[in-house]
Amino acid sequence: MGVYVFEAKKMPFDTISEEFAKPAFAILSNGETVEESSLRERHTLYERCLLVAVWAVLQEQNPKASVDLALKIVGQLDELDEAFDRSKEARGDADYAALNTNSGLTAEEQLMNALFQERFGHDFLPVDDAVATSNEIDIAMCFDESGSSIGLGTAKVFGTHGYHK
Repeated sequence: MGVYVFEAKKMPFDTISEEFAKPAFAILSNGETVEESSLRERHTLYERCLLVAVWAVLQEQNPKASVDLALKIVGQLDELDEAFDRSKEARGDADYAALNTNSGLTAEEQLMNALFQERFGHDFLPVDDAVATSNEIDIAMCFDESGSSIGLGTAKVFGTHGYHK
């Protein structure tokens, strides 16, 4: 039995738009003639955008995947979106705190780093390699083949974005 993994950084949480959602109408109509306005009433712009991203993953594994399965997964992805937002907020708070603590840098180095941060938008004197290389938020949500959530975790635990056996 396989699992579907959705990495937050590969989902359109920050790019919700009508343009991105356009393919959702073809997915939702499933080859039938359906009024676009009817689909707009039943599915929010947010749901349609997520559907496009989820559908691409489902199609990798099963070209005949059901729209109902995709919608079931879409209905649960708000948890991933919220966790991703909280992680971004926490990361911002942690970055600020790191600048204002004694992190092994001299006072002059901390001052220079703060000036570089203000001027260029990122640290030039990373505390260690782990901090320097951990710029991306690694959070993902995993689902079984029936669309039931297995939970939130990291892509390192679940695997990368896509279907895994």
